[in-house]
Amino acid sequence: MVCVAFDRDGNLVDGTQRTVDLLLRDATLAHLLSTGLSIRGQLKVNAGNYALRVVVYEIDSSRMTALNRTVEIPY
Repeated sequence: MVCVAFDRDGNLVDGTQRTVDLLLRDATLAHLLSTGLSIRGQLKVNAGNYALRVVVYEIDSSRMTALNRTVEIPY
């Protein structure tokens, strides 16, 4: 999993990479497939507007997904 923040000019401000290993029982997997999974992280940025991008790559299936959001950190 990679999470990065870009400033308004598209410059990389901060980013983090994390490997998450999940060994789930069938019932737990079924629950997570219906509710989702939350993983917290932290980026160090100053006040301002940023584009956030989170990319998740699943090694076993070679599937990848991405989420893009714009956020404002108040002054």
